[in-house]
Amino acid sequence: MSGEPDEYEQRALGIGARIAHLRQKQRLSLDDLAERTAQEGHRVDPTAIWRFEAGQRRPTVVVLWVLADALGTTAAHLMGEPE
Repeated sequence: MSGEPDEYEQRALGIGARIAHLRQKQRLSLDDLAERTAQEGHRVDPTAIWRFEAGQRRPTVVVLWVLADALGTTAAHLMGEPE
């Protein structure tokens, strides 16, 4: 296996970029988004959100759903599928 990310890893890295794009488009800080996730019943720490956006971590399926709801989109959209 080479050091280059494969197709699936590339798609996973795109999740963080889409989270960051939607968060910034809505003019939300990391703390604002974390607060929105708390309102969804599952608070995601701002540091975790930053790590997702930076590609350092990948969200679990549950966290992906919570972030999608907090951003007003779908988990499928965050994964790169058309809405």
